[in-house]
Amino acid sequence: NLPFRTVGQVLTTYLILERGEEIYFIDQHAAHERLLYDRFKASFQGNGSNAQQPMLIPYVLNVNPTEFDFLDGKLSYLRKMGFEIEYNDDSSYVVYQIPYLLCDIDLKAFFDDLLSDLGLRKVEIPELVNEKLMQKACKAAIKSGMTLSQSEIDFLLKEINGDMGLKCPHGRPIAVRISRAEIDKWFKRIV
Repeated sequence: NLPFRTVGQVLTTYLILERGEEIYFIDQHAAHERLLYDRFKASFQGNGSNAQQPMLIPYVLNVNPTEFDFLDGKLSYLRKMGFEIEYNDDSSYVVYQIPYLLCDIDLKAFFDDLLSDLGLRKVEIPELVNEKLMQKACKAAIKSGMTLSQSEIDFLLKEINGDMGLKCPHGRPIAVRISRAEIDKWFKRIV
């Protein structure tokens, strides 16, 4: 398997690589977003070892009796993921700590989503957390329009490790391959 040769960055958005008779265009944002998402997800497996972020002011979640019962069934899962959440009384829960990777989460929106239609939408906690991790990866990733240094390009390509079939968390491809034959056709070298 031939090594990739870095050609460079174009349009401050795409990296170009060459390998044998093929050229690869890599979307720097999509690629970095996928790498961050995979890293976040790997460190967030709900095995109880997630780093936690204490709340400066504990978050109080007021609920009705049906919501209380619904959340009661989700408590062990929330705790396993890194939420420190306790009963306050029959109409509220208090969140004292949250998983560190979700330290910028909007707790009201998170619990609103979870409690909306009391699961009629079948929104599960892993789905909600996954969505939050995707948003976090997207915000933290290299943006389109950013000029990358050679060392940043090298680091990103090393992290991709030749896996050009990756897709960003939203399903977009990180790379597009063009063969020499396709390029030769553009210039009428072959028909």
